[in-house]
Amino acid sequence: LAQTYSIVYEVCGEPESVGEACAFSFIRCCCSLAKTRKAILQNNILIQTLMKHYLHHSFRALFLLLAVFMSLPMQAVEVDGINYELVEKTKKATVVPRSAGYYWGKIVIPETIEYYGDVYSVTKIAENAFRESYMLTDVVIGDCVKSIGREAFRSCSGLTSVTIGNSVNSIEYGAFYECSGLKSVTFPNSVSSIGDRAFEGCSDLSYITFGSGIKRIDAFSFAGCSKLCNVYCYAENVPT
Repeated sequence: LAQTYSIVYEVCGEPESVGEACAFSFIRCCCSLAKTRKAILQNNILIQTLMKHYLHHSFRALFLLLAVFMSLPMQAVEVDGINYELVEKTKKATVVPRSAGYYWGKIVIPETIEYYGDVYSVTKIAENAFRESYMLTDVVIGDCVKSIGREAFRSCSGLTSVTIGNSVNSIEYGAFYECSGLKSVTFPNSVSSIGDRAFEGCSDLSYITFGSGIKRIDAFSFAGCSKLCNVYCYAENVPT
């Protein structure tokens, strides 16, 4: 708490009224609950404005600051080189895009991550999470991930290998669009749907294996896969 309070103190200076002193205490509690210093630093201008122009001599500070903190977007955190958005209540994490720069090399998306002593299950890869990470070469998706979002790996032209976890149920629109270096894909039994244009433009893709759970393959999912010549499907019924 002392460490977090010092950040607020640096941003806002000495409290100048009883209302501001109460507001300081409120911020300190919010920071403790959120377990993040980054949120305070990223929103320091907003806090400064409230503290210096609107909250003098007023207990309304508590209510205004409550509204501000409840409306702030979730902050991305980085764990082992990957950005996540965390949901405290459900202890779930979503892989999200980096605010600056791209991913490269081999990426392993784990089943769980630990952040400030709490364990979160990694259940989703968000829209555009790895988009245009041209130097990304290899991706291993953990067994807790249930969905791969729209255009999550779009235009990752250097990607040659992807291992899809055993809990992935859906691969959404354009998820691997124009991953031109991808050569083969094996879908586990958990995958039931593949979205429109999911693998369109994967010009080197030549080998696909569908697990027993596949039910739907949308239009143009594999359009432009000019080298595709080996397709195996273990579903009892033909996918629609």
